[in-house]
Amino acid sequence: MTSTRYIHLWTLVALVLAMPIVQAHGDNEPTMSNSSVLLICLISSVFIFSAGNKWLKMNSEIGRPFVFCLGIFTGTVHVLLGLDDLILMVGGIGVIGILVASLIPNLKRFKVQLRLGLGFVVSMMLIGYFVTNHDLQYISEDYLGIITKLAEIGLLQQLLTNVDSRES
Repeated sequence: MTSTRYIHLWTLVALVLAMPIVQAHGDNEPTMSNSSVLLICLISSVFIFSAGNKWLKMNSEIGRPFVFCLGIFTGTVHVLLGLDDLILMVGGIGVIGILVASLIPNLKRFKVQLRLGLGFVVSMMLIGYFVTNHDLQYISEDYLGIITKLAEIGLLQQLLTNVDSRES
């Protein structure tokens, strides 16, 4: 096996081993800690980037693989936190759904709409975080929220600066 195959294999193994952290949800305490959510999302993004970098360059209509990985990161964070809050789940499913739609060959003609949709969903999640969290003390201590918002800002920046002028 080559060294890149080992990297792919070990990131997949780490991701699979991190999944049992997810507990049953209901009236229990929060299903996952922020550190476990961060670990799972980082491993997923690294796995997607390392395993599918070349494939994403050829097949994704949303942009570069970096955009896809930032979207996977923020979508996964929102889905995992959405086990306790339905609004977060909707945002995460929206981001991941648009990313999956960008891989469907028949939707190639909707490239601009997919980018606009992803930008809109991510913008709403970014704005919603600061609208629902009025306490600056909480925001300054929420490392997962800050990292996720930085990823969303990076995703929006990539969507805005990597647009082909022939598409407009």
